[in-house]
Amino acid sequence: MLSPDAPEPLFGLCALLLQRGAAEAQAMLGDLLARFPRDAPGWEGLGVVLEQAGKAEAALVCFGKAAAVAPSFMLAMRQGGLLRQLGRHPAAAACFEQAVSLNAGNGLAWFRLGLCRQDAVDLSGAATAYQTALDSEPALAEAAVNLGTVLQDAGRLDEAKQAYGRAVRTRGDTFGRVAQALTTSAKGELWLDLGRLRRDLAG
Repeated sequence: MLSPDAPEPLFGLCALLLQRGAAEAQAMLGDLLARFPRDAPGWEGLGVVLEQAGKAEAALVCFGKAAAVAPSFMLAMRQGGLLRQLGRHPAAAACFEQAVSLNAGNGLAWFRLGLCRQDAVDLSGAATAYQTALDSEPALAEAAVNLGTVLQDAGRLDEAKQAYGRAVRTRGDTFGRVAQALTTSAKGELWLDLGRLRRDLAG
C-alpha cells in the first residue's frame, strides 16, 4: 500500500502510468506538483520518462523543476539537448554553459556548447568551445571537424586544415565530411585529387 507521505513510490507509479500512456497520469502529475514541488529526484525521473516518450516540452518542465532545487551537470546536459532539439539555441547554449561550469573537463559538454554557438554564427566562440572540447577529449574527432568548419568560415584556412588533418588522423571516416567542407565552401579550396588531399591532411 502506498504511503500518502512518501514521494518515491508515488513518483514511481506516475512514471509507470506515463510509460503506459494512461489517462490517470495527468491528474497524478498535478497532485505531485501540489504535494512534492521540490522533490528533485522525482521530477528528474519523470523528465527522463517523458524524454524517452518523445514529449520534449513536458520533459523540460520536469527537468526545470528538478534543476531549480538541485542543479546538476546531467540536468543541464539533458535540458540543453532538448532545447537545441526544439530549436531554442540561446536557451540551449545557456544550459551547456552551466554544464561546463559544473564539469569543465567534459569534452562532450564543450562540443555541444560549440554547436549552439555555431548555430548562432558565433564563430570565435564556437572555435573556443571546440578547441576546449579537444583539449579535454583529444579523440573527439567531431569537434576537430567542426573546429575546421568554423575556422574556415572565419577565413582562417591554414588553421582549418590543421583541424581537419587532426580529425582525419584521429578517425579516418571523417574524411568525407572534411573533403566536402573544404572543397565546396566559398572560402575553401578546389581539390580534384581527393587521394592527394587525404595524404596532405594526414601529414
